[in-house]
Amino acid sequence: LLVIDGVWTQRQLLPFLVGAKRCVRLVTTRNQELLLENTTLVLVGPMSSDQARELLSRGLPPEAVASLTESGILDLAVSGTWHWPLVLTILNKVLLARVREGRPPAEALRGIFDHVSVHGLRSADELRVAVAPEESELVRRALESGLALLNAPDAKERLHDLAVFPPPVQVPVDLVARFWAARSSSTVEQAKSLCSQMAAL
Repeated sequence: LLVIDGVWTQRQLLPFLVGAKRCVRLVTTRNQELLLENTTLVLVGPMSSDQARELLSRGLPPEAVASLTESGILDLAVSGTWHWPLVLTILNKVLLARVREGRPPAEALRGIFDHVSVHGLRSADELRVAVAPEESELVRRALESGLALLNAPDAKERLHDLAVFPPPVQVPVDLVARFWAARSSSTVEQAKSLCSQMAAL
C-alpha cells in the first residue's frame, strides 16, 4: 500500500504511478479530474462539529476541554475555522504551546480565535511554533493551490469578496452569484458555476 497524500496536480501524482503493479495506491486529493478512469472513488465529506472540537482540543486535560465547552469558546473557535483540518491542527498545536507557557486554556483559545477572526485563516501560519522554513506557509499554499484549480482568472478576488459575510453565516448561492456578477464581468450563471467549483474543493 502506497499512500499519496494531498495531491493537487498530475505532475505530483505521475511519478508514483510508475511500476509496482501489485501495489495499491491510496490518493487523497480535492481534484478528481487527475484520477485515472479505473480509480475507485471514495468521497470524504467535511469534518463534523464534534470531530472539529476534538481536533482543536486534542491533548488538553478533560477538565480543560469541559471548561472550554461550557464557556462556549470552543464552539466559537471551531466555527471560525470552517472545520478545516489543516487550520484546526495548526491552532491545536498553538493552543497546547500557550497552555504549556502557563496561560489558562480559555484565555489562550480566545486570543487565538481573536487573531484568526481579525486576520483570516491564512494568519494561522503566523501563530505556528517550531516550524521549518519550507513549512512556514502551509495554509497560504493550500489556499493558492486550490484557487489554481478553479476555472476563473479572478477566483482569488471573488474569494476575497466573501469576506463581507462573517462566519458562520450561511449565504444563499443566488445572493453570492448576483453579488459576484455585479462586481465582475461574469454572468450570474458563471458565478454560480464558480460557487460549485469552490464547494467541490
